[in-house]
Amino acid sequence: MEETRQYSVVRVGVGMQWRDEILHALRVLGGAARYDELYLFIERTTERELSREWKATVRRTIEDHSSDSMNYRAADLFVHLDRGFWGIRGEPISPEFLEAREGAGTDEIVDMVLVREHWRRMPNRARFDPQAFTISHADSSSFIDEGLRAFFEYRQLGVADATSGKFGAHVIRAVPGEESPGEWHSHTLDFQMVYVTKGWVVFEYEEHGEHVLRIGSCVLQPPGIRHREVRHSEDMELIEITSPAEFPTHSRDAPV
Repeated sequence: MEETRQYSVVRVGVGMQWRDEILHALRVLGGAARYDELYLFIERTTERELSREWKATVRRTIEDHSSDSMNYRAADLFVHLDRGFWGIRGEPISPEFLEAREGAGTDEIVDMVLVREHWRRMPNRARFDPQAFTISHADSSSFIDEGLRAFFEYRQLGVADATSGKFGAHVIRAVPGEESPGEWHSHTLDFQMVYVTKGWVVFEYEEHGEHVLRIGSCVLQPPGIRHREVRHSEDMELIEITSPAEFPTHSRDAPV
């Protein structure tokens, strides 16, 4: 069975005339839509019971309300833009949305619209809780030697404070002349990712051996995995992202 995504959008249909539901759908879809996009949007948002002939009803309603159609007989609401492609007469079409939909399939287009409406309708507070907006610039923050390892320096990126400690992110760089003692250890956390931006570093992992991480290398370290930093270049810099920001570290015996 096909999975249906759930979004917080206005539910329409019950008590509405078909022309009004079509107008609503076209406006949410950026001011214009093809029949297949219109059908899928209505299927996902309507509260009305859809009959076997409902798609024909949609087409007939549009043609009845368009002077571009030979079946025109009511208010002139819809404009024919291309084969199977309709807009609202006298209303603009969103150029941003037209550009975004180029090359996209029907499902992608409707999902994009529903996601946009979902977030648009959510209160600002609900969108971002429990996170706060933050930016960290390299020229306005500094490295400090208060971190997990004495042979590294750390520049915090503000993520820990912005997420109430749920996540942490920092830039780590080597302290020139300092070397790693190569101690095996593990961490108790939910997530840990490392991305190297400068130089190189050698890590050794339980069951995975040594790996040389260089510029552009990224590693996801599963929770609890035994590992150690073996050596690094003096110009090494990397970004580490963890969840949570603070977590216990345990000294471990070398894997057998």
